[in-house]
Amino acid sequence: MEVKPTIEIAVSQWEEKKYSLAITTCKNLIDSGKETLDCLNILIKSLIHKQKNEEALKYLNRATETKPINLNILCDLANSYTLIGETLSAKRIYEECLKMDKKNLVALSNLGNIELKFNNTSLALDLHIKAKEANPNIASIRYNLGYTYYQLGKYPEAENEFEKTLELDKNIYQAYLKQSEIHIKNNKLDKAKSVLEKLISINPNHTKAYIEISKIFKEQNKLKEAEIILNKSLLLNPNEASTNYYLADISKCQNKLTESIKYYNKVLEIEPNSYAGNLDLGAVLLDLNEFDKALKFLRKANTIQPKNASAKLNIGSIYKRLNKLDEAEGWTREAIKFNPNMAEAY
Repeated sequence: MEVKPTIEIAVSQWEEKKYSLAITTCKNLIDSGKETLDCLNILIKSLIHKQKNEEALKYLNRATETKPINLNILCDLANSYTLIGETLSAKRIYEECLKMDKKNLVALSNLGNIELKFNNTSLALDLHIKAKEANPNIASIRYNLGYTYYQLGKYPEAENEFEKTLELDKNIYQAYLKQSEIHIKNNKLDKAKSVLEKLISINPNHTKAYIEISKIFKEQNKLKEAEIILNKSLLLNPNEASTNYYLADISKCQNKLTESIKYYNKVLEIEPNSYAGNLDLGAVLLDLNEFDKALKFLRKANTIQPKNASAKLNIGSIYKRLNKLDEAEGWTREAIKFNPNMAEAY
């Protein structure tokens, strides 16, 4: 006996992450004249999970034209617009939500994030403060407010909000990273390192925390300590491009150029189109007078970021050493065109 599609079946399929089945069920409901906002909402979210954004947008526009509309569904639709990159549509709908309920936490918080993205920092701050006033005991609300203060350069207020975030939920790892950044800005390097070590104690697999500690050690000229902490990160994930990149940099600082080349090559094995990896490997090879090899990577870097002057300047330097002065002058002139400050180097 054939089972007739129902909204309850679609919801169950969505909750069980059976998105393809949920899409089929919802479309069958629509085809049989049983289209509802709940049905459209499940269909839209399922399509987004299957990365069918253009089709999702068609149903989103259809859903938002439906009246009357439930506030929770309206917030869901705004979030769906955000997920497919239709930020202005999301903004418009969150504003509609706040006309229906000026204390709606989802709308206040997410609209605040959108305004911050558009560099409307004062408006973003106002929205996040209102969200905090509506409910001060939600960690994500406190983090968003802290991040807004951080973007405004109000570091004491930001630090206070990040501290409160972690009191409410110690697993919001970004709050530790932002706290450490504030301490670094205030030249409190040991305090920054302590915060990052606390993050590692909570999540020993957080490779970014190891990398950030290595940067602090480098700033303190403790290169061996930086190398040790990066090797710990490498043990967690040998294929983490960032870890290999910073190990290459630390090796270069210690004049271990063979090791540095090894790590840069690993970076490019993982991320062949890494601008920094190609540029820095080319620079190391240039220092070793391996000009042909250096040119290969520097040209690749220049292809990846043709408006960046650094690769051009290094290519010009190679041609100058090879006594190919016309080529050297051409590349140097190109570099200076994109970065006039580089004229001082020549």
